[in-house]
Amino acid sequence: MGELPLLVRCLLAATLAATIVWAFFGRAPRRSVSVKAVVWTGSLGVACYAAAALAVAFGRSEAAILMALAVEGLCATVWLARGVPRDEGDDDGGGGGGGRPPHPTGPSPIDWEQFDRQREAWAGRTGSQPRPPQHVA
Repeated sequence: MGELPLLVRCLLAATLAATIVWAFFGRAPRRSVSVKAVVWTGSLGVACYAAAALAVAFGRSEAAILMALAVEGLCATVWLARGVPRDEGDDDGGGGGGGRPPHPTGPSPIDWEQFDRQREAWAGRTGSQPRPPQHVA
């Protein structure tokens, strides 16, 4: 396989650039995609990169085609990953993490009485007095 003509190389470069832009900024897949499919697609892209590295090491001209296939495979992986359903849970969008039961059944993880005692001891050491609460508009 000889060197590719200039027009073919330019078309290949434009196709790769367009695919990269589409993978990151284009519309996500319409259907949800399993994580397994994303992992397999990514594995194929990485395998093409490995094959391209071997082709370069042995001086084969097919390395450019393998590298282009690797870029396309990883672009497909990124695009498919955008279609993986997120674990929405019962989050109300207010932040604050999650995973905490709605009604705690055990003791509070924070001992507020101990906190108040330590705060009063600290205020006594530093000579500062707590400020009265102020209304914030």
